[in-house]
Amino acid sequence: MRTAMLTAKFAWILITFLTVAGCAGFLQVTQPAPSLVPFEQGVANLAVRLLKQVEQDRQAGNVPEPVDVMLIPFADADSGQVPEISRRIETIFFETGSAKFKRLKLARLTYQNIASADYIISGIIGLKAYPPKGGKSTTKHYQITTEARRRATADRVGQGSTWIADQDLNYTPTAIFRDSPLYLKGSRLSPPGKRPDTPPPQYTEVTLETMAIQIEGRMAYENGDYEAARKLFNLAAKRRDGQDLGIYAGLYLATYKLGRHAEADAAFRKVVAISVEKHRYLTVKYLFGVDSLDFVDRSGLKERYDAWIRHIGEYFQDTQHYLLIVGHASRTGTVAYNQQLSLARAEAIRERLAHTFPAVYTRTTVEGRGFNQNIVGIGTDDERDELGRRVELFIVDCEP
Repeated sequence: MRTAMLTAKFAWILITFLTVAGCAGFLQVTQPAPSLVPFEQGVANLAVRLLKQVEQDRQAGNVPEPVDVMLIPFADADSGQVPEISRRIETIFFETGSAKFKRLKLARLTYQNIASADYIISGIIGLKAYPPKGGKSTTKHYQITTEARRRATADRVGQGSTWIADQDLNYTPTAIFRDSPLYLKGSRLSPPGKRPDTPPPQYTEVTLETMAIQIEGRMAYENGDYEAARKLFNLAAKRRDGQDLGIYAGLYLATYKLGRHAEADAAFRKVVAISVEKHRYLTVKYLFGVDSLDFVDRSGLKERYDAWIRHIGEYFQDTQHYLLIVGHASRTGTVAYNQQLSLARAEAIRERLAHTFPAVYTRTTVEGRGFNQNIVGIGTDDERDELGRRVELFIVDCEP
């Protein structure tokens, strides 16, 4: 019972960490203009600062050696996706721990090592207005924020933050997030003010143990071991807290890669059901090309879009839900042009539904939001910020 309470507490802390940091800033920096530091130096300094706090807590609590410190991959504060630069952050933490903290043994959190973990480190990366306080901000810089907690009690023992001078970090999402049919979080998103204001799904709602299985499954997927990924996501799905969007999205991807299309279809239908029944918000990634109404064509993505629309139509055909289809655009171009383009993208999805599911079509309405709700918003018009060129679906109770 105590273990269940602690893991639930840990899950709540991680949700809060990612959500609050994405919206309002976690660990607010007190200086009016904190220093901008080169990426490698900034992460190394952050690792030293955090691991010193872990070491101090270890000494105060007389934790026996060796002390196992597990890292959760650093995620983007606004999308919940893990960017490629997160891998380099982990490596710097590992190298720093090995070189300067001999009593601490660092590793990425997995289901295999969670039982031995003494401390858990998690972190986020966010592109934010700089400086954060005082004066008019004209630029954006990456801020990396991290914390450490005791595994046994979930009490926080360390925290830290750094602003990065580099503007060209590799912010391409890692493979599983790049391939995923949905994104898991969007703290900047909300339905229109006159409609039911339902919070979007958060990064995770699972216990630390289930999260560890997810992390291991994601790594197996990114290493091309799709059968191992399938087994791990199935294991996570069978747990009490396994009815989670991230788990079924991973299961969908792994089974699709293996050519097990019946299993993939079943996993995607579960994604739709969980999205609607738990969150009333469907975050399927219908991604468009730059300045285009054509879908992004990558790794057979266009073919999968047709299957996704079919499964969504089948689900809503058997319900009385009304759908608000919302289109978005990236920041290139004028406000007026992008408003028109985002509306046209929403209309394109609505028309696709109309071909096969006319009853669903009659219960939909569309809206364009231009670039007002960019998620990553770095303005590169490539894979790093393609979530800006998306269409998403809200479940609403009123007739369009």
